[in-house]
Amino acid sequence: MAEIKHGVVTLSVDDHLVPPPEAGNLTVEEVRRLPKARPGIGLACQASAQAIEQVGAALTLPPELSPEALRSAGERAEEVDQVIRDLELLLQRFRQANLIFDADALARLSQLNELVKLKARQTPEVETAFSVLRSFFKR
Repeated sequence: MAEIKHGVVTLSVDDHLVPPPEAGNLTVEEVRRLPKARPGIGLACQASAQAIEQVGAALTLPPELSPEALRSAGERAEEVDQVIRDLELLLQRFRQANLIFDADALARLSQLNELVKLKARQTPEVETAFSVLRSFFKR
């Protein structure tokens, strides 16, 4: 397993799924020029690998087009699709967690703000000490 880190996040993936060095560094133009695969590429690679094995010596191919290489490429393409789906679900989960954490923090600050407002009427230095809090709720 390989670890990919960014900021405070660490992702563990199988070694063969580690993005190539250029991933994340491509320009918009370079991304545009990449051939876009149709859905089912893994199945097409698997079927092609079987076909190569069936015809045997009738078809001479370079090593990068061997049945093993095709199967590996197709499996990697399909597996990284699953990684992306999993990450999208995790992203949704963390976005909802953010909303929950923000709501909790806001509820606590609102409660404190109400107490500060009451106390500030009697003790002006309380208003000054909590100026950031009071400004937050005046927006």
